[in-house]
Amino acid sequence: MVEDLRMRIHELEARYELEPGLKDVFVEGAFDKELLTEGCSTGVNQGRVYYEIDAVDVPNEVVTALGLTLGNKQRVIALAKALEGLDEECEYRCLVDRDLDGWIGGITHVARLKWTRFTSVEAYFIRSDVVKRYLITVAKSRIEDWGRFYTSFVRVLRDLFAMRLADRDLGLNLTWVKVDKSLKMAGGVVRFDLDGYVKKILQGSGAARQLGAFTSAMEQWVERLDEDDRNCVRGHDFTYLMSWVIGSCGGIKGYGSEEALSRLLVITTSEAPELIDIVA
Repeated sequence: MVEDLRMRIHELEARYELEPGLKDVFVEGAFDKELLTEGCSTGVNQGRVYYEIDAVDVPNEVVTALGLTLGNKQRVIALAKALEGLDEECEYRCLVDRDLDGWIGGITHVARLKWTRFTSVEAYFIRSDVVKRYLITVAKSRIEDWGRFYTSFVRVLRDLFAMRLADRDLGLNLTWVKVDKSLKMAGGVVRFDLDGYVKKILQGSGAARQLGAFTSAMEQWVERLDEDDRNCVRGHDFTYLMSWVIGSCGGIKGYGSEEALSRLLVITTSEAPELIDIVA
C-alpha cells in the first residue's frame, strides 16, 4: 500500500501556529507552482515556497460543505477557508485564478486567499510585444502585418471568453470542443467562424434552441469587457491559440504545442513583471 504523504489541514494549522512566518503558497496546479517558483522567489518574495494543492489532503466533504464543486481551484479556496481562523500575522497564502469570477461576482473574500490580478497566471503574459516575441522571434511564424494580426488574435480570445460568460449566465453547462476547425488564416489575420462554432457547441450540448438567447448574452458580454485583454482571456485559450498560429503560419514545429509554450512561459517570467506582486 502506497503511503499517503499529503499534508493534512490540522497539520497545517499546527504548522502555522508554531511558525506564522512561514511563507508557503498553495496554488491550483503544477504549472502555477513551477512558474511562480521561477519568477516569484526573490526580492519581496524571498522565502516563498509554492505547493500545488494536490500536496494537501482537502477532503471532498470540506469542499462541498461550502457549496463548491470538486476541482483544484475549489480545493484551494476550501483550504483557505479552513485555515482562516489562524492569527492575522500568518504569512502563508492560497492563490487561485480569477477566471470568470471577477466578472460575475464570484470573488470570495477569505483571509490570506489571493486572486490573480488578471484572469490567470498565463494572462500576465498577454501583451503585444511579448506575444510577438514568442510567435515571431522564437517560433519563426510568418506574420507580415503584426498590428492587423494581433488585433484578430485577441478578438478570437475575447469572443471565446464572452461565450463562456454567456454560458455561465444562462446556466447551460455547455460541452466545449476545440476551436481549430472553426479557424483559418486568411489575408494575414485569424478568421474565426464564430456563428458556426456557436451552433456547433450548442447542438453538441443539446441546447440548439438557446441560440438566440446565447447569442444575445454573448454580444452583451463582448460590449462589457474592458480594454485590458489580460482581464478578458482564458489562459488555456491563450496558449492553445498561440500553438495553432505557429502551426498555421509555418513556425518551428517544436514550439507548436501547448506544452512547449507553457515551458516557454516558465523560463521567461521576466516578460511579466506584474507577477512579482501576485501574492503580496
